[in-house]
Amino acid sequence: MRITTTHILLAFGFGLGLTIVLSFPAGSSGAVRSEREDSAPRTTVARFNEPDIGGTSHIIIDKSKHSLTVLRDGETPVVLRAQGAYAMKPGVFEVSRKEENPLWQAPPTYFLRRGLAVPAEGSSERSMRGALGAQALFLTQNIAIHSGPIWNDDVGGVKLSRADMALLFKAIGVGTKVEVR
Repeated sequence: MRITTTHILLAFGFGLGLTIVLSFPAGSSGAVRSEREDSAPRTTVARFNEPDIGGTSHIIIDKSKHSLTVLRDGETPVVLRAQGAYAMKPGVFEVSRKEENPLWQAPPTYFLRRGLAVPAEGSSERSMRGALGAQALFLTQNIAIHSGPIWNDDVGGVKLSRADMALLFKAIGVGTKVEVR
């Protein structure tokens, strides 16, 4: 196996140290990528020109393609890999709020699936900081686009990589339309 400095520099340049790229000799299966806990792979190095203050953005979540596409007037669409959205019903939503360091309210199923007693509605025992990652864009009270460390049916919503979520969080404003297909 041959590891080339060029590939490692590219991996660190684009993946910010989160990805290691190994190069194999001709005839092998190709490159192997290894990622840390952030399991939703980073899919773009694109940057938006400015934050969307005037509401010219539109987001499309395609459940079958596992993608989130950001459409902005006068800019090339940005397609991000997304995880989840399985339980979301098709329709049009909008970003109702943006939160940094959001607090997640665990539903009863979170506790029941783990054989735990379900805390009362509104109890602080249901509040979990960090489950949604550093930022979240909420479409409803309980459905968010986030970069939490895990995605499962309990957390729900749509999970992006941390890097993609940070990019999206800066670029998208409250009121942005979100179409789920």
